[in-house]
Amino acid sequence: MATPMEVLHVMTPAEWGKPIDVDEKWISFVDENVKAKFPPGTEIESISPHGASYWTRTAEVATIMPDGTSRSYFLKVSQGDNGRGMVLGEFASMTAIYQVLPKFVPEPIGSGTYASDLDIHFFCCELINMSDEIPEIQAFTSTLAELHSKGISPNGKYGFFVPTYKGTIPQYTEWQETWEEAYYHSMKWFIHAEEKSQGIDKEMQELCQGILEKVIPRLLRPLETGGRQIQPCLIHGDLWAGNTSWNNDTNMPIIYDSAALYAHNELEMAAWRPIRHLIGKQYMKAYFHYFPVSAPEEDQDDRNMLYYLRWDLKSSALFSGNLRYRNMAKETMRTLIAKFPGGYEDLPSQVAVLTFIATFSIPSKLLTHANATTPRVFIARHGETEWTINGRCTGKAEIPLTANGIAQVQGTGEVLVGAGKLIDPFKLTHVFTSPRKRAVDTLSMLLGPAHKDRLDQENKITTTEDIAEWDYGDYEGLKPDEIRESRDKRDLPKWDIWTQGCEGGESAEEVQTRLDRLIEQIYELQSPHVDGKSGEPADVLIVAHGHILRAFTKRWLRYAMDFPFQMMMEPGAIGIMSYAHHNIKEPAILVGMGFPLSK
Repeated sequence: MATPMEVLHVMTPAEWGKPIDVDEKWISFVDENVKAKFPPGTEIESISPHGASYWTRTAEVATIMPDGTSRSYFLKVSQGDNGRGMVLGEFASMTAIYQVLPKFVPEPIGSGTYASDLDIHFFCCELINMSDEIPEIQAFTSTLAELHSKGISPNGKYGFFVPTYKGTIPQYTEWQETWEEAYYHSMKWFIHAEEKSQGIDKEMQELCQGILEKVIPRLLRPLETGGRQIQPCLIHGDLWAGNTSWNNDTNMPIIYDSAALYAHNELEMAAWRPIRHLIGKQYMKAYFHYFPVSAPEEDQDDRNMLYYLRWDLKSSALFSGNLRYRNMAKETMRTLIAKFPGGYEDLPSQVAVLTFIATFSIPSKLLTHANATTPRVFIARHGETEWTINGRCTGKAEIPLTANGIAQVQGTGEVLVGAGKLIDPFKLTHVFTSPRKRAVDTLSMLLGPAHKDRLDQENKITTTEDIAEWDYGDYEGLKPDEIRESRDKRDLPKWDIWTQGCEGGESAEEVQTRLDRLIEQIYELQSPHVDGKSGEPADVLIVAHGHILRAFTKRWLRYAMDFPFQMMMEPGAIGIMSYAHHNIKEPAILVGMGFPLSK
């Protein structure tokens, strides 16, 4: 099955904004593979068109069950590879909801491909006797809250098992550790789809960049930081008045046409924002009576606006040539960016700047706070080289430290390394270093010969390519401006190492693979000591290079390589990673520490 990105590139914008041309003949008979989904012995009474769908053909299949009772099924038929993905995604979505709350959706029967034509695909579920009215507000919102409360992500992550579709466009469903990261990728995906459908617009690009880099971190990061938590929960994913009704037989609300996702529950209410929608803010208010607003509560309305922006981008992508939704999206983005121009950094009482400790004086007394016993990972950048000064990409080249670079490392070691200091060599369980000489020399100067020899004898020092600097390939020795100029002459996109990697060198995916392997080793070393009570050496020291340590930091925090996380690290400096709440599943940056007064 094609991936969402492959599907997106195969489809043309014109295909998104028109009905899928499924011939009516495919709902004039019941295919053998559809019959196979019914209980053995089921007799087909009739098949006839039922309902209306912009993207598919739909029908009612009336049957006689083996016990003589009548039962009708709802059949949805699609066409092509994209149509196959649509019905498979809907079946997976409806099945997930049915397993959690069977009273809330029609029972899914199956999906598959016609035996009579391998280009025709179907989804089948029970046919519900529904009214034409939107559901009663209290019954609907309480049942939805029940779904969100019970539908917990099976792996604790945000995403879904298969691609699910908004109309004919697959949505981003890759598993992510944090909601900020998941929503960032989802928005980036729909921004790409919208631009592919409607064409390039300079203002649109600038606004989208502001949303990705400023607004998303500002509104979503606080949900899972500062002691706050949310649970990834199962949502319908496309819940507006057209996808819900009232079950006349059970006298209960019913939902259908799901594009499921494990997400922040408030994303479910994205489509409830506009006044024009029949299920609107009064339903939202009722819902929060059963499922309280996530903290920070004061951000709820702005989060809802951000979530609705995704709805407008999706709608604009679906209807190529109709700029109504693009214009509405622009207005929403202008509003959000004007309100949060500084992004997360402007959030009161939050520390958003990644702080790396350079050379400064502190009292060399033992650290006494409980957090000091949580295992830490110290990352050290080698000292300055001539290529560092010139801003040249330095990967495999063996460029020695300058005299100033040596002084940087020696100064950092004197102040921060030693018994009772920030990095206590006796508390190190392991040291990892890049094999490049500038890193190996930095390690020797940081620890001093006695500590380095002792750790070597205890087999606690590993020299590994897993933390070597990025292989810059053809860009080795070049400055970023020279790389951009070279690419521009060849009509290549503007260079972004986090997405494009290096020509003749490593891709971001290759770098991520080796970093993830190293991080797993660190987890194994530190997990027995993460509660801080063992008293055994548990800290880790990594000595490496500027670019790879920034990539390491992203992966430590479980961010994607292209996640827009701004960092800086001076030559000869030290940074600190650790774990929040003494939990190995909560890797974090230690942005500040307290030190006792000298006596």
